[in-house]
Amino acid sequence: MSICDKLYEEIRKIPIVDIHTHVDFKNPFAKNAWYLLSYHYFTEMAHSQGMRREIVTSGKYSDEERVKEIFKYFPGMVATEPYRWLLSLSRRLFNFPDSHLEPDNWKDYWECVENKSTHSDRLKEICNISEIESIALTNLPWESLDGVEKYTNRDGAQLFIPTFRVDPLLSGDKSSIERLQESTGIEISNLRSFEDAIVGRLSYFKEKGARSLAFSVKPDPVMVEVKRGEAERIFDRVMREGRLYGRDDLVKFRSHILEFLCTLCQSYNIAFQWMVGVEKDVYLHGVPGGMDILHPMGALKGISFLLNKYPKVRFPISVLSFVEDKELATYARIFPNVYASGHWWFENTYESIKSNLKNRLKLAPHTKLIGQYSDSYTTEFIEAKMDMYRKALSDVLAELIEEGRIEEKHALDIANSLLYNVPKEVFNLP
Repeated sequence: MSICDKLYEEIRKIPIVDIHTHVDFKNPFAKNAWYLLSYHYFTEMAHSQGMRREIVTSGKYSDEERVKEIFKYFPGMVATEPYRWLLSLSRRLFNFPDSHLEPDNWKDYWECVENKSTHSDRLKEICNISEIESIALTNLPWESLDGVEKYTNRDGAQLFIPTFRVDPLLSGDKSSIERLQESTGIEISNLRSFEDAIVGRLSYFKEKGARSLAFSVKPDPVMVEVKRGEAERIFDRVMREGRLYGRDDLVKFRSHILEFLCTLCQSYNIAFQWMVGVEKDVYLHGVPGGMDILHPMGALKGISFLLNKYPKVRFPISVLSFVEDKELATYARIFPNVYASGHWWFENTYESIKSNLKNRLKLAPHTKLIGQYSDSYTTEFIEAKMDMYRKALSDVLAELIEEGRIEEKHALDIANSLLYNVPKEVFNLP
C-alpha cells in the first residue's frame, strides 16, 4: 500500500465536523431524488446544456418529471466533480448499483432514493455511515430555531449548529429591517432600536447553540470608520426612502453594522465567518443558485481595518480565486485571529484543493487552517464532498513526506488538526 493510500485510510476515520452548510434541520435529507438533483451544481450545468429553466422553476412539473429531464444531461457532466460526488453518495447511501447516471436509468435511480428515504431513522443512518459529528447550518436572522436542539449525534451532543447569517442586516433595505422587527417584537425606529433587535436575535441564536456569524461578500470588500452621528443619519434615510441607493452610503452603513457585529462576536465569544469573492446574479436568466461567478482578482486588504481593530474575534475566511488564496494564507500566517477556511464553491475541485492546500501548508502554520466544509444543502452530500478533500489532503501530505519535509506521524497530526481540532477550537464546539 502506498503512503498516500495509508494516509487516506487513516484520514477517513476522522469524524466530520462541517462548519458551513445550507442544510434545513427540519428537512435534513432527501425525500426523493429531486431533493438531490435540484442542487444548483446540477441544474446550472443542465441548463447551460439546453435544459429549459422552467423545469426547475415552474410548478407544473412533478419531481419525477424533473428527475427524468435532468438525467438527459448527465452524460455531459461525467468529468465534473459534482457528478463524482453524486455517484459516490448514490452508491454509499442508496446502494445504487450502476456505474453511471444516464437517461435510461433515471427510473431505477428514483426508486433507489425513494426506498431509502422512507426509513424511519434515515438521518441517523446517514450520519452513522458518513461519520458526521456536527453540522453547522446557515440561518437568516428571523428564522425560527425551535426544535434544533432535539437532534443529537451518537455521542449525545447537539448535531445541528445554527449560524447567524448577517447578509440581510447589511443590505440597507427597509424590508429586512421590517422582518427583523416582526421576529423580535421590537419597534425599530432608529439605529439604536435596530441594534437592540440584532442583539435580541443573536441572543436567541446563542441559546439555541449558535457558534458563529457568517457573511458572504463581493470581491474587494471595503471597510471605513464611521462616526455614530453619520451612521444614524444613514439609517434614518433607509427608513424614509426604503433602501440606500448611493454606494458610499451603503459602504458606510455596512461598515457600521459590521463593526457592531464584531463587538457582539467579542462579547459572545463566537466566530465571524467571511466568504469573499462571489459576483452575484451575473447571468440573469439562470436557474436559482446558478447565476453567480467568481472574481479572479479580489483582495482582502479592505477588511484589514476590522481584523486589526478586533484582535479577539476569530475570523475564518474563505475566498474564491487562486490569487486570493495565497493572500489569505499570508493573512492566516500573520494575523492570530485569521484562519484560512475551506475551499469554497468554484474552488471545490480536487485539483484546486490540492494546489491551494499545498500553498497554504507551506505558507502558514497548519494550526491556522480549517480544512474543508461541505456547503451542502442535504446531509447526503456532506461525506462525498468532504471525501474529495480527504483524497487531496492525503496526496499533498504524501508528497510532503516524499520531499522529506515531514514524517508520517506529522502528516496525521496535520490531518487531525485541519479536519477536527482547529474547527472545534475556532467554533467552540464540545
